[in-house]
Amino acid sequence: VERRHPASAASGLAANGHVVAARRADLAADITGRIVEILVEEGSFVEEGQVLVRIASKDYAAALARAEAEVTRARATHLGLAHRLVSRKLLLQQREADQRAAAEALSAVGADLEQARLDYERTQELTATGSASQSELDRTRTTNARAAASLRQSRELLSAAGAAEAAARGE
Repeated sequence: VERRHPASAASGLAANGHVVAARRADLAADITGRIVEILVEEGSFVEEGQVLVRIASKDYAAALARAEAEVTRARATHLGLAHRLVSRKLLLQQREADQRAAAEALSAVGADLEQARLDYERTQELTATGSASQSELDRTRTTNARAAASLRQSRELLSAAGAAEAAARGE
């Protein structure tokens, strides 16, 4: 340090050395990448949230596009699965309704067969005593045979409806 006379004291103090900032700030980015633009000068005053540098975004833009495509694909898959599930539920409901209808038809045909059997037996007795004609006996025999055939067919339909319901359930 060099001392000057009081007359030159107004001109200042001369010293050798270096200036150290009172505050220091370390910078860190959330992502890594190549810096493509520096937006401030060293030693500049900056404010919180101010953009200081720009990092190349080409790789990140491609990764974002891939992620968005994957989300779109996942949504499409989800919609397809949901549609298939709804379709399967509707099919199952239809198969259950078909089986109920077949069971009701079987019950009705069973009652018809019982009535046809009783009519045939009565007509046999009446024909034996001469109170009914042979044609009435033939008619009741045919009705009884048709009712028996309808019963067999209804049983087959019920069986098929049960198999279709089981297939719709995935059993």
